[in-house]
Amino acid sequence: MQVAPFPPNESERLLALHHLEILDTPPEERFDRITRLALQLFQVPMALVSLVDANRQWFKSCQGLHAQETDRSISFCAHAILQDDLLVIPDTHEDPRFADNPVVTGEPHIRFYAGYPLRSAEGYSLGTLCIVDRKPRTLGAAERQAMQDLAALAEAELNNIHLQQALLVEQERTARLESEARFQLLAENIDQVFWLSSPDMRRLDYVSPMYEKIWGRPRASLYEQPASFLDAIHPADPARVIAAQPLKQAGPYEQEYRIVKPDGTVRWVSARAFPIRNQTGEVIHIAGISEDITARKEAEQEAQAQLEFAHQIMNAMGQGLSVTNRAGYFDYVNPAYAQMVGHTPAELIGRSPREFVVAEELAKLEEARARRLAGEQTSHEFRLKRADGSAVYVLITGVPRWREGEIIGTIAVTTDLTERKQAEEALRESEERFRRLAAATFEGIAIHDNGLILDVNQELSTMFGYEPAELIGMNAAALATPQSRLLVLDHIRAGDERPCEAVGVRKDGSTFPVAISGKVLPHQGRMVSVAVLRDITEQRGVKAELEQQYWQAEYARTETRAILDAVSEAIILLTPEYRVHTVNQRFCDLFGIQADEVLDRPLPELRLFLEKVLEDPDAFRALVATTIAAPKTQFAD
Repeated sequence: MQVAPFPPNESERLLALHHLEILDTPPEERFDRITRLALQLFQVPMALVSLVDANRQWFKSCQGLHAQETDRSISFCAHAILQDDLLVIPDTHEDPRFADNPVVTGEPHIRFYAGYPLRSAEGYSLGTLCIVDRKPRTLGAAERQAMQDLAALAEAELNNIHLQQALLVEQERTARLESEARFQLLAENIDQVFWLSSPDMRRLDYVSPMYEKIWGRPRASLYEQPASFLDAIHPADPARVIAAQPLKQAGPYEQEYRIVKPDGTVRWVSARAFPIRNQTGEVIHIAGISEDITARKEAEQEAQAQLEFAHQIMNAMGQGLSVTNRAGYFDYVNPAYAQMVGHTPAELIGRSPREFVVAEELAKLEEARARRLAGEQTSHEFRLKRADGSAVYVLITGVPRWREGEIIGTIAVTTDLTERKQAEEALRESEERFRRLAAATFEGIAIHDNGLILDVNQELSTMFGYEPAELIGMNAAALATPQSRLLVLDHIRAGDERPCEAVGVRKDGSTFPVAISGKVLPHQGRMVSVAVLRDITEQRGVKAELEQQYWQAEYARTETRAILDAVSEAIILLTPEYRVHTVNQRFCDLFGIQADEVLDRPLPELRLFLEKVLEDPDAFRALVATTIAAPKTQFAD
């Protein structure tokens, strides 16, 4: 904080101030009128006429501040009297002279200051007319001029104490004319409608041009009929607007309503009014300001629509949603959350989430809440108590609830885990059944994830000569020869689920043939590969023996065929069931047929077939007689 230095003429300045004999005198309407007007014109919470004494600043008029004086060392006005013109501090937080001033960091929390020096007749700066706001702002050219005008009025009042009455009258007249002209300039260049009327509001003294733009009606009509502005009130609003008109005379009056312009356009208007009184307290004018707030209203309506839409979404959510305040009580819950705990939303408002968490998890709930209030996101599983005494498993994910940069509570999304918990339990039971089945089977089973062995049964461990613990974490590729690995990989890539044969490698390095098949199945919450391996050493031996027997039989059949085809007689070999087993080439030539035309035919059917072929029953009977006369050989093949 920087304390303002004394002016070079400090002694003369103080002498002039004390010569006025105004310090520590009662409030006067002539000064209060100016500060009240400043409040209304600039829409600020505080306006003052301040006089800077040797060690203090004393307020001749004070609007919005409950103090009569403050120490000069913290005075903004002590800086302003060093200026020749208006001193404006748009944002005290950005000005190193004032950023840590007690009236900035504490009450009244000044963020904006504008002060115009008030001079004595000799030209000494005695104090200021100043306006103060609790939020940053700036002043336009018209506002600066208005500030200068008001300061001139205050300065005139200050110096009029020792002037002759004639001079007082002239100065007042001049000041009034100048003020009115400049005030009119300000009024005609702002976005609001400014108006001034008689106390009974039957005569309109002034209305600014913005009336024509906002109302869409000529000002002349309003001068002729001051109440004609009511003709534009929206059909839904006249009753309340008319009922509130008498409040303008008592003041302050503030109201929002709709108007309908001649072209049918509907606009929202904010209207404010207040009485202006003379020194005796008599109301001499009613002043008012109206502005078009349609854009703000539309934004509010849009925000309300968005809020309602958000509520519809929240109420339709399948997940529970709850909003708590900083004290830890529900401000809002959606129907899904209320249903989880067996209540209606209305029954939960104002209650604490602690009521619905099982006792052994309260500490975890409090820890999560503390972390959210510290700005963190949390996610934990809990068991909630329902109204019927049952418990439900849930996942609660919570975040801080922010407003204007401050954490004011928490927001939580609650997911019902009942189905997931049931699925997990079913999965555990399924895996346990799988484990029991794997332990009881005679085939080796390995569960692996991209080749990394996660689990095996005892049969597979025995098959490869390992203990189960030795195989866990091993790469499954180590259990097969390099050539077999490639074959198995090709088999898998082809999507073939049939068993394939490979060569396994035992712990001692010996190899043996195995048949491998596999599937992708869920295991402990994820998808893994399950491989089933069978030692086919014995099967290979049986297969080899069968192949040898087959080729021996094939060789015997080949020898028999050669003998049959070498004889000159037609020969038929029948099975024990008297079906055609074999015919030789002579038989086929004799009847002009192919062997496969008669093979496996029953003997009676063969006869009918051959009669048709020969179309000569006598010849057929002779041939059959010859065949029947031949010896019969039984074949077991």
